[in-house]
Amino acid sequence: MALKSTFKQADIRKMLDASARQVRTGILHSLNKLGEESVKIARDNANRNDATGRLANSIGYLIVADGQVIAQEFNRSLKSPTNTTSPTEQNATDTDNDAEAGEQFARTLAAKYPKGYALIVVSGSAYAVQAESMSEDILTSAEMYVGGELSDLLSEL
Repeated sequence: MALKSTFKQADIRKMLDASARQVRTGILHSLNKLGEESVKIARDNANRNDATGRLANSIGYLIVADGQVIAQEFNRSLKSPTNTTSPTEQNATDTDNDAEAGEQFARTLAAKYPKGYALIVVSGSAYAVQAESMSEDILTSAEMYVGGELSDLLSEL
């Protein structure tokens, strides 16, 4: 007596596609969570090292999936930590330029990831490189945080 399937090949494909979508959603959710937290860490570090707030304003992240930017956060409305009133028009322009520089840098890096997933956290400020070279922590602890958390988050999928 031969066994006969009660399902169709299309049913298997449908189930596999649904599982793949669920995994993709989980990966993107995990990367988004890591991006938000790592930017918070880096901006906190930057605010301790740069009273103008421009360094913190240049920090942001984007998520790439198969060459496409899926999510990003480059906050153009951040104010200087020493400025409790609204920024002047020039400071607002500087803030926009700092965030734009960070976003452009991140997009340049994103082009290097045509396949798979990438979380890119950057500072668009040259001062970040200078500060890191003098052993000031701007992005290093954010990178270490992501490295430590990523495997845990992905194992939960």
